[in-house]
Amino acid sequence: MRLMGGIVAFSMLLGGCAQGFDSDERFTNGVSNQQLEAPVLTSESFALVLAADGSEAIKVEWPVVMGAGGYRVNVDKVAVMENGSLVEIDPVAVPLDGDKTVVELDACSVTFPCEYGYQYGVVVQAMGNEKLNNTESPVGEPAKYLYYTVPTPIPAGADLYEAIKIDQENPTSRAIYVLEPGARYTLSGSLDFKRHNTQIYPAEYDAENNVYNISSVRARVTLDTDGVIKTSSGLQIKNIDFDCEATTSIGIIMCSDNPTAELAGPGGNAYVFTDPIIVENCRFRQVPYAWFHASKEDAWGVTDIRLLNSVVQMTNDGTKYGDVAFIGQYNSGCWYLGKQTWRGSIRHVTVKNSTIWNVKKNSKNRFIRFQNNDLAKCFENAQGSATLENNTIIQVMTGKEFANNTPNKDTYPIIFKGNVIYDCFRLQKFMQSDGRVNSDAKTTNALVGVNTSLDNTDKTRCGKEESFTFDAAMMSAGDGFVDAILDLDKEDGGVNFKAIGGELAPTVGDPRWL
Repeated sequence: MRLMGGIVAFSMLLGGCAQGFDSDERFTNGVSNQQLEAPVLTSESFALVLAADGSEAIKVEWPVVMGAGGYRVNVDKVAVMENGSLVEIDPVAVPLDGDKTVVELDACSVTFPCEYGYQYGVVVQAMGNEKLNNTESPVGEPAKYLYYTVPTPIPAGADLYEAIKIDQENPTSRAIYVLEPGARYTLSGSLDFKRHNTQIYPAEYDAENNVYNISSVRARVTLDTDGVIKTSSGLQIKNIDFDCEATTSIGIIMCSDNPTAELAGPGGNAYVFTDPIIVENCRFRQVPYAWFHASKEDAWGVTDIRLLNSVVQMTNDGTKYGDVAFIGQYNSGCWYLGKQTWRGSIRHVTVKNSTIWNVKKNSKNRFIRFQNNDLAKCFENAQGSATLENNTIIQVMTGKEFANNTPNKDTYPIIFKGNVIYDCFRLQKFMQSDGRVNSDAKTTNALVGVNTSLDNTDKTRCGKEESFTFDAAMMSAGDGFVDAILDLDKEDGGVNFKAIGGELAPTVGDPRWL
């Protein structure tokens, strides 16, 4: 069965390998005066990776050919899935670098955009090395890879914990689970996708074309006491409502339990997975503690987490799990390969076009919190970023600094613009310093302090202080929001967070209120 897909522009990534083939004798291994052999590509040479926009691409890696002067690569579409069968087609060249369909690389990998349902043929030829008098390898038969996964439909009313069976024999395979649009489900336990790259969303089945089409009609999942979603690979969740009122889990989304050495990170202090967690067009009702919390025990370096076009309503008063944040990796254990490391962070955090509010006052938790601010302790370097753009954030949290342990380095730039921030405290702890924040941060964000007055640095760095409020019906308890409970039966959620008052505030924030 084919799933909707399409080619999305994806920059070619070059993985490092034998550097300077024609000049560094460490990689010659005595190979000279030879006709070279092409690198061998197996099924393990291929992997799916996610682009910055969440689209997928195919990455191909190969072993070093000693004595080579580089590699010549070309990729063709060679077949396509039609009604459950693979049909050969005339080869169609795939662009690898701009319009180029054949590239020469001084590297051992190439990444190219892919279209769902197609089989690709990849040819890698070892180039000659004049200095060593080695001639290029013959052009061999293409190695083939099929970008295709059969979606698993989950019937309406099912318990996802019971209905979704994780493939234990293929621990890193790709999985797609489709729910019925508008249907209701439960989640009674810890649904751990582990190292499977997983997508889950509502979809309609087109029997005539044998296709599952993503539906904009949300399905609903009600979490029971032990309900939680976990992963240690890429995870994409789209167009689902979550009722979280009953769960006692510290986080709604968390990292997998019992990570193994396969996930050992390059920094030597945390488990790492590279594909992003992307949540798009979802709603979360009555989140009791954290929306994302990496782990209660293990040290994790999460590469990329994104909350897009979504609504999250919290009920966190800070009386339990006072160390957690709305998004964070902080715990009192932080175990890694049998030792305590006190490390853990998130490389890239993105929250865009979303509304997040807490109906409780809270002076203990934060919006973002890491275990440690040195990303190089988890990853191969200190590069990272955070983006908060066009959001409405209310009472998250009212009396504790907005963030903790975010890096104060030029290698960690911050985009903070177009946000409405109501009754949150010490945003500057997220910014840390002016040099890393977009220059228009203090003119594009509208701020108001209620429970605790705005920090002076917030006023001069983070945004424009204005006097604004929201719908009085949701604020019947005075300056609180105890009546602003998300109603999943209503398309607008039963809330309206259009800012009232001020000049800037009514023009920015989550676009759904504009």
